[in-house]
Amino acid sequence: MANSYKLDNIRYLIGKFSNSSNILYKMNYGISHSKLLLILSITLFLKKSIVLAQETPLPEIRNMFNEAIKSESSREKFCRLMAKQPTKEPIMLAYKGTAKALEAKVGWNPLSRIANLKEADRLFERAIAQEPRNIEMRFLRFSMQFYIPKWLGLSDNLYEDKQTIIQNIQDYKSLNIDDGVLDWIQEFMIDSGYCSQSEIATIKAAKTD
Repeated sequence: MANSYKLDNIRYLIGKFSNSSNILYKMNYGISHSKLLLILSITLFLKKSIVLAQETPLPEIRNMFNEAIKSESSREKFCRLMAKQPTKEPIMLAYKGTAKALEAKVGWNPLSRIANLKEADRLFERAIAQEPRNIEMRFLRFSMQFYIPKWLGLSDNLYEDKQTIIQNIQDYKSLNIDDGVLDWIQEFMIDSGYCSQSEIATIKAAKTD
């Protein structure tokens, strides 16, 4: 009787986590306790994997990035989130690169920090190769490389990214860049010291309202 009660509980839990497991209810009690536990474990693992693989919406990632550059706790949360994100979209690759660059800001081991910067560089390269006109990705790389010491040789794209941003900033809406991101780009580029007065005028003219 006790074994029957355990098996009923296990069947109930499986049914709660997977619609397909309703088949188990039609099976007889010949299924062993250990087999049902195994099925339950696999079901839980698969559902957890699906949840972890779900892509966080881009607006949420943008907001978390904005917070990540302001505080250590937000940076850690952002880096953990990006480590779990799928890499099918170029913009996600770029934000994963940003997270790696932010990770390089902390820690005592210089080799680990440089390794994170190199990984960030590879992720940015992969993303930008797919969408070279995307000024959001160019801005993310520019803003990360801006703070990297020149002698490391990992900030060689500043001029290229600046030029691409200036050449395409008028088309920001067609590039799926919202007004909030444009504000980041405008403010950072104008204050960076890398832009001439005529380039600053072009940047400001992208959004005049």
